[in-house]
Amino acid sequence: MEQILELLEKKLIDFIQTDKFMLESKVSDKNTDTTPYTSNKVKLSSVEFKRKISISLTDYYSHKRLFFNIYNIDGGSHNSIMLDKYLEQFCGVSNAKNLMLLEQYSGESIEEKLNTFFIQIRSKLDSRFFDILKGTTWVEITFDWEKYK
Repeated sequence: MEQILELLEKKLIDFIQTDKFMLESKVSDKNTDTTPYTSNKVKLSSVEFKRKISISLTDYYSHKRLFFNIYNIDGGSHNSIMLDKYLEQFCGVSNAKNLMLLEQYSGESIEEKLNTFFIQIRSKLDSRFFDILKGTTWVEITFDWEKYK
């Protein structure tokens, strides 16, 4: 578990390409009561940029899925930006949630798959995303609750 947490932390820091974010927490959760899963989560925060970034690798049944969220800790917007929703709404990537499934990427190890994931994601993002990370702008993500009612 600790290896996955360390790997997620390193890959996320490499991806955001700034030393302005500090490690806030790392945690591994296991729930085997009703829904068996393991979730490895790393949170970084930046007081200067007024942002918090959370990435987790969740092993849910046979799927390893990444969740990547950005939070505005300025007090302005309380919504988070989910990476897959951002890619769909602002970068024109259809069905971006499939990009978050780790098993689709080639490689023998989780590290190789994460490398490919971050390369793929970076190639699809616009420059505004990195402005969001650096606190210079924010966007509101619309979410369709129809399927969840």
